[in-house]
Amino acid sequence: MKQVFIFLTLFFALGLSAQKANNQNVKLVDMEPFHIDVDVETAKNMVRIQGDNLVFIDVRTPEEIAHGKIQGAVELNFKSPDFKQKLSELDKTKQYLVYAYAGGISRIAMNMMKDLGFKQVYNLDAGLKAWKQTEPVVSIK
Repeated sequence: MKQVFIFLTLFFALGLSAQKANNQNVKLVDMEPFHIDVDVETAKNMVRIQGDNLVFIDVRTPEEIAHGKIQGAVELNFKSPDFKQKLSELDKTKQYLVYAYAGGISRIAMNMMKDLGFKQVYNLDAGLKAWKQTEPVVSIK
């Protein structure tokens, strides 16, 4: 419980830093960087706090996504040859939560984003598999 409190306190401080960057056009270098794994409970709390300021990225294949995804998630196929190029085109001043089915591929994607200069990225540690146990997903047909 103490760790959750510390994380949420840190999250609020970093979130306010990101909000300040958006509101005052602060340079990207002024953002406090972090690239961390989060569990489902923490991710859900982040959604409640950040709302639309937190961008979900689903890095699974279209075939995997057809079985459902988190509502509103941006779809970027990790296996696509232009995956890194599409990542690099995203706004580096936003906060992102990256997920795959179980969290392994999304951790690789998070590290790629770090290398590309993204400052604030979360990885949904247990992936969509864990998310579906507590939250509904959107069916894609």
